[in-house]
Amino acid sequence: METSRLIIDKEKEVKADLIKRGMVVTDKVDIAAFRKAGEKAYEVLKIADVKDKVHRELGFKK
Repeated sequence: METSRLIIDKEKEVKADLIKRGMVVTDKVDIAAFRKAGEKAYEVLKIADVKDKVHRELGFKK
């Protein structure tokens, strides 16, 4: 539990530093659109079938 708290605190510190240096952080992401856009990468890399198999084995629904 203590380690988890340290990681969370460090994440906040690093995020604040990155923002201070000019990074734009997006907290609200349209996950469905992100996944849809990412599908092309699986096709280009010819690993869509492998991803689908892993998702089936993990019980993910399409």
